[in-house]
Amino acid sequence: MSKFKQFLTNPAFQSEEDKYFEDQAIFLLQKQKLERIDNFNGYFDFLNNEYPCQIEHEGAMYKSVAHAYQAARYTHTHIKA
Repeated sequence: MSKFKQFLTNPAFQSEEDKYFEDQAIFLLQKQKLERIDNFNGYFDFLNNEYPCQIEHEGAMYKSVAHAYQAARYTHTHIKA
């Protein structure tokens, strides 16, 4: 690594202002990540329509919201089950 790169990456040479702005940028990125849901995996798994749960609709039990939704599309009881 060149001496210039070492100078730029060495925290001892960063000014307090640089450290402040870097900390603020990291904080804003982490905050944005918490405020935005960009997938339904991990922590937000329960928001997925296929998430396994018990749903009761018109007296029948379904394995997920997606199952209940598909069954609700039909009026014939033999198709719903």
